[in-house]
Amino acid sequence: MINKENIEEKEYIAILTELMYIISHKMRKPLCNIVGLLALNKELIDSGEEQASVDLLKKSAEELDVYTREMSSLIYRKKRELMDCIKVEK
Repeated sequence: MINKENIEEKEYIAILTELMYIISHKMRKPLCNIVGLLALNKELIDSGEEQASVDLLKKSAEELDVYTREMSSLIYRKKRELMDCIKVEK
C-alpha cells in the first residue's frame, strides 16, 4: 500500500541519490584534478611549463564552482518542494 510516508521516504531517497551522484562524480573529478595538478606543479616549475598547469587548475576550480552551485540549487529546490508539501498537508 502506498501512503504519504512512503512517498516522502522515496522522495527523500531520490534526493540523497542525486546528491551522492553529484558529489561522487561531478565534484570529485575537478577536486582530484586540482590535488594532482598541485603535486605535479612542483615539478613543472623547474621545467618552465607551470602556465599549462595553472590553466588546468583554474579550469578544475571553475568546474568545482559550477558543481557546488548546482548542488546548492538542487538542495534549495528540493527543500522548497518538501516545504510546499508540508504546507498543503496542514
